[in-house]
Amino acid sequence: MQTKVSLNYEAARMYFEPGAQVLAKVLREDWFGRFENRSSVNSTAIDVGTSRVTQYGGPPLKGSRLARLTLSEALSSQSTLRLALSDQISDIYTDLIAGATSSTAPRDAGVLALPGTTFASGDLYHSKRGDLIYVNNDGRFGYTLQAYGRRVDFENLDQDYQEKAGTFSWTWGYSGAMRLSASTAYSKRTFESIDRQDTDRIYGVSGTYRVNGNVTVTMDMGHIVRQSTVPLSSYVDNRVGLVLGYSSSFTDVRSRR
Repeated sequence: MQTKVSLNYEAARMYFEPGAQVLAKVLREDWFGRFENRSSVNSTAIDVGTSRVTQYGGPPLKGSRLARLTLSEALSSQSTLRLALSDQISDIYTDLIAGATSSTAPRDAGVLALPGTTFASGDLYHSKRGDLIYVNNDGRFGYTLQAYGRRVDFENLDQDYQEKAGTFSWTWGYSGAMRLSASTAYSKRTFESIDRQDTDRIYGVSGTYRVNGNVTVTMDMGHIVRQSTVPLSSYVDNRVGLVLGYSSSFTDVRSRR
């Protein structure tokens, strides 16, 4: 059994190209305490604190609570059940750079804009989310089942919504050189202030083959269907991707012994 208690402060200052966003600079600050209790079969993590966003040259954005609970229980040597609950304030600017940087502070999955709208206002939103996840992996076959619900309330944008979703992903290590995977996801998003409901169904399969120690070939196929109650907002998206990867080992550090 291992127990840790820590106090954390994390700050991120974001700079944007002139004209790319309404503001050129934004400061995000998180203060939170973390309690962790881990053993070989279960773990508990609790984060409690506050978040604050400062817009340079724009109106002040009020900060608020940041809270998250994560529980994990090993049901067997190859299966695990996880529960995650979060209640926190986030901001659009942090979501915009989420793909370009990493953070140790608790983050919720970013929100998406409706077609024809923009998140350049740097709005805050309050997110409450719950996840239940089951993972089973024996080293060769593995699958993950996830169900979650979320409520998002914007401070200024008139796009508050509730979301319910579920995902299933499966992987098969066919051999040391080949790996196959498949996934499907379903989500329904209901907007409270506007008469709109979007339902998304996503299907995907992929295969990766390692030709040798340097060359890898990956093929992906996906099928996305959106059904919306708003005219001209439904669509079907079919996609196929082929990636040829090459990596060189000339930078590897090797012992001369």
